[in-house]
Amino acid sequence: MWHRSYSIDGASVHIEINEESIIIRSPGGPVAPISMEGIKRLDAPFLSRNPKISYVFERLGLSENRGLGFRTIRELPTEYNLPLPTVAFDDTYLIFTFSRDYGNGNGHKQSSELSSSEVKGLDYIKLESPIARKDYEEHMGLSQKTAERHLAHFVKLNVIRRVGSGPKITYEIAD
Repeated sequence: MWHRSYSIDGASVHIEINEESIIIRSPGGPVAPISMEGIKRLDAPFLSRNPKISYVFERLGLSENRGLGFRTIRELPTEYNLPLPTVAFDDTYLIFTFSRDYGNGNGHKQSSELSSSEVKGLDYIKLESPIARKDYEEHMGLSQKTAERHLAHFVKLNVIRRVGSGPKITYEIAD
């Protein structure tokens, strides 16, 4: 899925590495039937944009070609104490931003403003968005009030948005 679309003239994959993050920009949007929501949740099915190139790379031992990428990325928080990447699409490029915050493992834009529990909660929302407060509360093992505080804090930081009203309120990652 990460492989560039060769149908976009002049576009190439860009990798930027700086002190805070590793940013990968790959030309082309998701290949049908894969959706941006599936990519953001890191649970999109394996589908090669360029199956012939994929096959050659796999035969040369340069890629695994088994769809393990998203599963590996989902393991970043537990294996390396790193947050999940942010994912966006800007009309030309699919953009994955991986934090390089090895120190406290929170690496989110507002890292100094999030507790370690909130970091884990935000990663959960990234994978399961949209979610209800009750789902967040149960998954995180929090009281209703603490879950509400976390969600309100995320909304205030503009990392999630509140959708709907009344008992049907859900929360989703803000783009």
